[in-house]
Amino acid sequence: MMQETKTVDIFKLQLESKLQSLNDEVKKSSGLLPVEILTTFKNDLITLLGSSNCIEISNREHAGSASSGFFVLQITTDGLFLFESRSIKRSQYVFTFEKNQIEINKRPVSEEYIPDFIKRIESIIKKINTGECFIHES
Repeated sequence: MMQETKTVDIFKLQLESKLQSLNDEVKKSSGLLPVEILTTFKNDLITLLGSSNCIEISNREHAGSASSGFFVLQITTDGLFLFESRSIKRSQYVFTFEKNQIEINKRPVSEEYIPDFIKRIESIIKKINTGECFIHES
């Protein structure tokens, strides 16, 4: 049990670090992601994935009711995928490395949405150590 917690702590710290550096670059470049920064971020996530094809972080199992909402964050070699569900609102965020673009509910949006997307992921990362979510690797 201790080893699993240690793995989660390392994962959390690594992901926080990657997101913070990405967020810093987004702020410097007014929301645009230069190709070299995107490539570095993608390579860092691939290293983080290791032998896994996907890391899924979710609080679906902890959601008390449909109105309390839940999230599912998937990290893959293709990009980041976030699904959030709250009482009557559902949102799907997709950031693909190939397109260097974020989509919200299957519609491409401008780069100005990237900082908000990063903040949503950072809030999920903070929930890892509190036990509010589970991490599944596949």
